Amino acid sequence: MPRIYFFKNPVDNDPYEALFREMGWVTHSIPILAFEFVNKKELEEQLKNADAYSGLIWTSMRGVQAVQEHALDPELLAWWRGKPIYVVGPATKRAVELLGLSPVGEDTGNAEALAHFIVQHHTDKEKPLLFICGSSRRDELPSILHTTPIGLKECVVYHTHATAPTNLEQLEAPDVVVFFSPSGVHALEGSWPSRWGGADIVSIGPRTTEALNDAGREVLSTSIHPTPESLLEAVLHPCKPLSISPSRGDVP
Repeated sequence: MPRIYFFKNPVDNDPYEALFREMGWVTHSIPILAFEFVNKKELEEQLKNADAYSGLIWTSMRGVQAVQEHALDPELLAWWRGKPIYVVGPATKRAVELLGLSPVGEDTGNAEALAHFIVQHHTDKEKPLLFICGSSRRDELPSILHTTPIGLKECVVYHTHATAPTNLEQLEAPDVVVFFSPSGVHALEGSWPSRWGGADIVSIGPRTTEALNDAGREVLSTSIHPTPESLLEAVLHPCKPLSISPSRGDVP
């Protein structure tokens, strides 16, 4: 059976692993990033101040998890119901829905596209949007919104740290490896097993492809969307990796 490794933190009922196992692949998720949740008090204060904002933005699951990890009072979010909630990706959408909110924009696929979606659909220009994000978030979304009348307030709720794995040489060589973010690419620098030379590399999003190319890695294919179905399509039907413009960006 073909073997595929995902460079991301393992999760219960992982939809990526589940889909590939259904297709007859051996799967394995390898954690290479650690996340530290911070600024609980600031997050709580901002969520309490819902009247000052016209809506919320989440571009990553980690930002949503910060609310859960800090065990904040669920009633803090009650005041946000009815306001626009913008997200990237179906996984982030599902997590936000569990908080009792109704997000939109999940199909945009990356932060830049979400920014354009917001510009097209957000009507309240009087109050800023609250952007719950990580310290390593990319600049595309803030940069685009700052060229419009839509205000933006950032609340940093987590930091990302590389945790390069030490046991890769002990793993059986894969047929395909998948990188989900530029941070994951940087975390693995210098740790690539020599026995994995024949493995194809597939990336999630054009910025991850760019990071791999900068690291001297040839990318077989790029998944257009951060979904299991899009990744499966990229693996089974490789296409030329996406080219990007300087302003293009993935989910932070």
